[in-house]
Amino acid sequence: MEYGSAVCGVTYHSNFLNTAKTALYCGQNYGVNHQVLIVGWDDTYSKYNFRTTPATDGAFIIKNSH
Repeated sequence: MEYGSAVCGVTYHSNFLNTAKTALYCGQNYGVNHQVLIVGWDDTYSKYNFRTTPATDGAFIIKNSH
C-alpha cells in the first residue's frame, strides 16, 4: 500500500486453476507465459483453495489483464 502495485510474470496453465475459488498455484517451473499486477497479500487465504496444494496458507492478491 505504501509504494503501490508490482508487475509480475507468472506461469498460467488451466491444469493449476481452481475456477470455483479463482485461485492459481503451480509450484513447478514452466516458464513465464502471463503478466499480472500484484496489489496485495492475504496471510489467511487457505492453501486448500488451490487445485494444487502449497505448503502453507497465504496468497498474493492480483489483478489479471483479462
